[in-house]
Amino acid sequence: MIPVFCRVKHDPENRTFGDCLRAVVASILELDAEAVPHFYHDDCDGETGDRRLREFLKTKGLTPFVSYYPGSENLDDLLHVQQMQNPGVNFILFCQAGGGDHVVICKDGEIVHNPSWVPCGVTGPNSNGFWGIMVFVKQ
Repeated sequence: MIPVFCRVKHDPENRTFGDCLRAVVASILELDAEAVPHFYHDDCDGETGDRRLREFLKTKGLTPFVSYYPGSENLDDLLHVQQMQNPGVNFILFCQAGGGDHVVICKDGEIVHNPSWVPCGVTGPNSNGFWGIMVFVKQ
């Protein structure tokens, strides 16, 4: 994993939408951010963004595998379980940080990369009420 940071500020009033998902995908695949599309550039819905992500990953021979955990789960406990079950595996965590939905990369019980341009900690589960965990698997 090579850390890549966001290139686009999340500022909906000015019609720019953060690219944290692009940054973490680029980080895990060890690509430059510009080699990965900005899946939510137009503030699309989740289904459209997910389709775009799947289409991109397919070009790399990969597909996303996602699991959801109740938002009532403690983040430290969730990270500990992932460390025990999946040691050494980088995964994307869907969460809240900086006042909105966000993604970070975790590994071995800790957050190892937050692509935000302004340091902000994870404050809770995603706005859907769940913690989401995504890994990429070969097709």
